[in-house]
Amino acid sequence: MEFNRRNLLALGVATTAGALMAGRTALAQKTATVSRAGSDIYYETHGEGPPILLLHGGLGHSGWFDGLRDHLVASGYQVVLVDTRGMGRSSLGDIPLSYAAQEDDAHAVLDALAIETCPVIGFSDGGITGYRMAARPSPRVSKLVTIGARWSAENGRGMWGTFDTWNRESLGSGDFRFIVEDYDRLNPDGDFDRMVTQAAAMWKDSSADGHPEGRIGEIAIPVLVTVGDNDPFISVADADEARRQMVSAHLLVVPGATHPAYQERPDVFRPALDAFLTD
Repeated sequence: MEFNRRNLLALGVATTAGALMAGRTALAQKTATVSRAGSDIYYETHGEGPPILLLHGGLGHSGWFDGLRDHLVASGYQVVLVDTRGMGRSSLGDIPLSYAAQEDDAHAVLDALAIETCPVIGFSDGGITGYRMAARPSPRVSKLVTIGARWSAENGRGMWGTFDTWNRESLGSGDFRFIVEDYDRLNPDGDFDRMVTQAAAMWKDSSADGHPEGRIGEIAIPVLVTVGDNDPFISVADADEARRQMVSAHLLVVPGATHPAYQERPDVFRPALDAFLTD
């Protein structure tokens, strides 16, 4: 599933219809759910080898990682993919959607698979969750790669008004109807507006349950902060500020890329990722 660069610049999130119709490119080795806080969190694994956890972006699902997943499987990893609470095949449950909830959900999946520690790759919201996981006193993240991930709610203030306009009608009537179509195809809840309303509140949350804020300064594991040079959600300057606050972080600026830089420029992202993971 690939993002459309022109549409992404206009709104910040999109994919091409052709890739949507193609669906998944490979059968999962294992699919399962883990129940936590009123939600059934869907996850799947692909390949064999050392595990690596992939966390997708907001309003999406694990299929957004199809190409990267196949690359990592071919590189000898067991890839663990999680559908975020309320998105993809995971139900929303009874507690409010938050980055803290997503963090605990990810740990519940690691528990279910008996994974003590592993690298984490997080795109957008998944990267924010990854920052929170890595900022724990005893993190279960051995290395972290973030892609287009804000570390502070203030980084996204310019989009807050747009977030509040997103609903089934506004997203389902134009170029971004794939978001609603994917939700209707995959999600067991069938209440898109409830989910996106909670997501919009989460995107503005600077509380202890929200963005990591200054806690990223507590992250001591190796981190690769990735950002497209035309990302509408986070600037290169804000991404570099995240890098400078962490003990062992590197910045990868992907030229000619917007939000999903890992998809738009795999020729730049994948070699850097491979080097980072094997260093």
